[in-house]
Amino acid sequence: MVDMFEIIPNSFYACLLVSVAVGIIGSLIVINRNSFIAGSIAHGSFGGVGIGLYFGLPILLSTSLFGALLALLLSAITLKIPHRSDAIIGAIWAIGMSVGIIFVELSPGYGDGVISYLFGSILTISDSDILCGKSVGCKTIKIGEDKNKLADFCCNSLIDCVEIIKNFEKLK
Repeated sequence: MVDMFEIIPNSFYACLLVSVAVGIIGSLIVINRNSFIAGSIAHGSFGGVGIGLYFGLPILLSTSLFGALLALLLSAITLKIPHRSDAIIGAIWAIGMSVGIIFVELSPGYGDGVISYLFGSILTISDSDILCGKSVGCKTIKIGEDKNKLADFCCNSLIDCVEIIKNFEKLK
């Protein structure tokens, strides 16, 4: 049986990491009026979940690659035909979700955990997910770096905060 005091700190660390990344990326998405594109990538990435389940690949890997492919496709479309991009973005949203549903249905076994890939469970976050989140969080902060020291400061602060919290938990 899993002890609740072992999984709650990882949930807290994940909230800390996600809050920094979402604050930065969310502000940029809203300012640049790209919320429909972000929704299309997020929902279309479910195709990566279906592909991962069908072929037995790690879900995080298949979803990340599928999401990156969608992001590249959507950026190319919005640059080439900006006046018609809304309809294409909506179609990609639907196609990605459809691919995911088709592959989930074709995959062997019962797909009872598929809902957790759509909505998630903060209590199932592992130590490797925290390390991945730290890496992505730092890279997210550095994306906006324009040769100023603020990004390095934020990145180091984020790593330090997580390490301090983890060390604090070890002392208990």
